[in-house]
This record gives sequence, structure tokens and C-alpha cells, in this order.
Amino acid sequence: MTCVERLKEYETKLRDEHGPSSERVVTVSGLVGVGSSTVAEILSDELGMDLISSGTFFRRKAEEKDLDLPDFFDKYRNPDVGPDPDLMWDRRVLGLAFTKDDVVIEGRLTGALLCDIAEVRILVECSRDVVVERLAEREKMTPDEADERLERRNSQDIKTYKEKYGIDVRDKKYYNVVVDNSGSLEDTKKMIIEKVNAFIGE
Repeated sequence: MTCVERLKEYETKLRDEHGPSSERVVTVSGLVGVGSSTVAEILSDELGMDLISSGTFFRRKAEEKDLDLPDFFDKYRNPDVGPDPDLMWDRRVLGLAFTKDDVVIEGRLTGALLCDIAEVRILVECSRDVVVERLAEREKMTPDEADERLERRNSQDIKTYKEKYGIDVRDKKYYNVVVDNSGSLEDTKKMIIEKVNAFIGE
């Protein structure tokens, strides 16, 4: 059984057990370094919604294995090693979508996984130069090192999701809100709150 088939089977089980999906479910997705975590935190704070983050989930799993994130994914995305961390997170995402109202769920694949469920599905974008600059500053590395890490992580994620799910997380068809996070934090905050309120009617 493929990952997609397993998730569809689990979604059907959740629908049978819980009925309709939860209300006011917002997803936030984006490639490495674009600021999807920041956008998710803004929404959680401003709208009073709980925040569930894939980054927190995966970092905790990596720390348990004493690995950094790239090495963790390199090792545990191997089907011969298991358990699959992506599938563990995906099941958690689906479970939340049917059992928890007023929640912001941040993760690369959340918008695509919940494209028929979540009320608001946000794709965060940012210019590569800005991402490299922010990453280098945050991680205390050179721009070249930041660019190399960015390329490695994004290539790894894009390849994995295409092969495993047949999904290109950059495809805008999965989202109903697109936010450019290349500017100031205040600009992003104003933009995202206006766009999300237009959907949830606040």
C-alpha cells in the first residue's frame, strides 16, 4: 500500500469516527527558510488559535536520535530503517483536522494533504536572496554555506514528496492564500491577517 493510499484509508476512518472535519483549520506551508513558521506564529497569536508545527515535531524526533535535521531525514526516510517520520506527521495532521477546531498547522505538505479539508491553506514564498541572508544570520554561517544548506534541504524535500506522494508542494493549486514574506515582518503580518480574515469572516 502506498503512502497516499494509507493516508486516504486513515482519512476515511476518521470521517467514519468523527463525522465532518473540524472548523477553522488553517494550514501554512512553504519551502525551507521562507518564514512559514513565523507566519504560523503570527496567525496563532493574532487569531487566538493553537499552533501545531512540523518543525517542532521533526526537530524533537531528530534530537531523540542525536542527529541534525538533514541527517535525520537522510536516514529515516529510508524504508528499510523506519518508522517513516513523514507518515507519522501526516497521520497527526489528518487527526487534528478531524478532532481539533481553531488550529494553525504548519508544515511543507499540510496544505496539499488538507486541500479538501482546511478552510484556509497558505503558501508562503520569499526571494532566495532574502532567505539565504536570513538563514546565514540566524545560523551564524556564511552566505555560501547557507545557500548550500538551503539547496540540500529543498531538493531533498521536493524529491521526497514527489516520489512518495506525487505532490509538488510548490504547486499553487493546493492553496487559496499566497503570501510573499520578502519584506518586513510588519508588512507580512498586516497582509496575512487581512487575507485570512477574508476567509474566516472575522
